[in-house]
Amino acid sequence: MLRSLFNKFKASEKPKKSPYDDFWYSAVPALSAAGVPVTPENALRVSAIWACNKVICETIALLPFLTYQKQSDGGKQRAENHYLYYLLKESPNKIQTSFEWRMTLLTHKNLYGRAYSPIKRDYFGNIIEFGLPIHPTQVQNQLMADDTLRYKVTRNGENRIYLQDEMLYLPGLTLNGYDGISPIEAGSDTIGLARATELFGAKFFQKGARPNAVLEHPNTLSEGAQNRLVKSVKRMAEEGVLVTEEGIKYSSMSNTPEESQFLQTRQHQIEEVCRWYRMPPHKIAHLLRSTFTNIEHQSLEFATDTILPQVKSFEGRIKKTVLDGDNYFCEMLMEGLLRGDIKTRQDAYTKEFYRGTLSRNEIRILENRNPIPGGDSYYMQTNMTRISEDGTIESSGIEQVKEPTDEEQE
Repeated sequence: MLRSLFNKFKASEKPKKSPYDDFWYSAVPALSAAGVPVTPENALRVSAIWACNKVICETIALLPFLTYQKQSDGGKQRAENHYLYYLLKESPNKIQTSFEWRMTLLTHKNLYGRAYSPIKRDYFGNIIEFGLPIHPTQVQNQLMADDTLRYKVTRNGENRIYLQDEMLYLPGLTLNGYDGISPIEAGSDTIGLARATELFGAKFFQKGARPNAVLEHPNTLSEGAQNRLVKSVKRMAEEGVLVTEEGIKYSSMSNTPEESQFLQTRQHQIEEVCRWYRMPPHKIAHLLRSTFTNIEHQSLEFATDTILPQVKSFEGRIKKTVLDGDNYFCEMLMEGLLRGDIKTRQDAYTKEFYRGTLSRNEIRILENRNPIPGGDSYYMQTNMTRISEDGTIESSGIEQVKEPTDEEQE
């Protein structure tokens, strides 16, 4: 019998972690000023952190990621036959799509300040795969004597070294030029306060939405009164009514949510988190200061101030690591984020069309429509002429072009 009890006790114990387990390489919690430990993982429990990361990652992952070849006239052409074209646009590895791969990398960057994806090449040096992103806590950056980086990856107690051209590395804000700073660690006090308010709210409602209290009696409470009081307290948890006797006084020991400015603190912490990620609050459904007159301008600011820096950083790292010195480059198409409403777009297209800077087919492509036969011609209105210094009207020197009819524009 004793043996069976001992075996049962041993079975209930948690298994000890191996000295080589990845657990020992995970992020160490930073104790915030609010007394709540903060790590990138538990920071995701803060709704504002989750929303900011998700909005940034999904917005960038949705953008078409294309490979181009530079042209001699300064233009560019899609390099659909280049080995990178399919990897970046569709499937970088055997498991993930391009959307999922970018989501993972950008989540690592937003939480840890750095992201890693190993590069696999064939015998000729062409990239055949961007491997599954490696968790940032498993990678250590090492600056070499020749001013290049190498990456020491530790998994299950085993180490592996990757050279600079063997790893796609996305750093965030950095002080030494190569080690990204984690926004979660830098903002641990802000995030800790947000976590503390959520924990306070959870515990408050767990207790039936009542603050801690004390019952005071001037003398010794009789045994019968004690029993009745215990039953009354239990009934209060269900019915919300406490019946006291023999002069017992009820007094609160903690502040109510209103006295603690609970809701105001939670709303303020949402704005504080948005500052760390340069996120317009309306993008994460915080609409206290948004109006119908400024929401469109805020959306454009989101594209130029929040998304564009991340996009340029991603494109630059691809160029630096993979295509450095080559005649090719990669670009995420952001036109969809910068477009206004349909009336604004049509007005802009009309001006560009009559200036001769856009053809009908180019406009159709911008609107995600197929080209039409004969739509590559350019048109220009020539009803303006130059006035010479002596006041005479000179010929424009441009052949008059007939303005296209509505049927032709269609």
